[in-house]
Amino acid sequence: MKWHAELIEIIRKDFADRKEKNPRFSLRSYAQRLGLSSGSLSDLLNEKRNWQVSKLRAAEITEKLSLSEKARNKLLLKMDLQPKFQKSEITKENYDMLTDWTYYPILFSFDLPAEHRTPEIIARKLGVPVQKVESVIEDLIRRKFLIRNHLNQVCRPETFLTTTDSDPEVAQAPPGALVRKHHEISLDLAKRALNEQPSEVRDITSLTFAGNKQQLLALREEIRKLYDKASTIATLEQEPDTVYRLSVQLFPVEFP
Repeated sequence: MKWHAELIEIIRKDFADRKEKNPRFSLRSYAQRLGLSSGSLSDLLNEKRNWQVSKLRAAEITEKLSLSEKARNKLLLKMDLQPKFQKSEITKENYDMLTDWTYYPILFSFDLPAEHRTPEIIARKLGVPVQKVESVIEDLIRRKFLIRNHLNQVCRPETFLTTTDSDPEVAQAPPGALVRKHHEISLDLAKRALNEQPSEVRDITSLTFAGNKQQLLALREEIRKLYDKASTIATLEQEPDTVYRLSVQLFPVEFP
């Protein structure tokens, strides 16, 4: 199992880093932190025997390691487990972002390497004026979706934005008309990609199948899980170099 060897290497490095910062930090203390016996941890670090652990137990251990969200999610994906993201619900005062397609691509351009984040490059990729990109960046900073670090560089916090589908029982859900407009924008962008991009750089597929309406909520949940996995898969081995938009369309083929 490739993830097994990678996890052992991460644990070894994590312990060495902690030991360097605090020479008195003991193997026993580290084992307690990970929920392991000191003997098992010692065997692991010294490669005295094969160390076996289930995926779920390994996932619990990763929560106690000094890993970034991105590194932890990549490891979880290799274990064939669901990545976990910090998510922030979009509030009412930010609903207008849902009706301007440029906001999300500009926002997530700041997950790209620094040389891809200039307003000029972003504008060229999106096919919009530089002034538009600069205006959106300043607005995203005002909304605190982008921040300036100690070097005064603009960056994106490790938080994904999410919305609740229009649901009268959910107080935070955007109104139905706004959600419909947001969906129209997604469909328009998909159509634009179909007309303007070569097939080798896009994927527009569909699946027609028989199902039961009572399972719609379960299907929606699986689609949400797909989004989290897709954003992790896209950076599994290499640094990101492109901002993508993934739209999954699920609807009954019934048009009375």
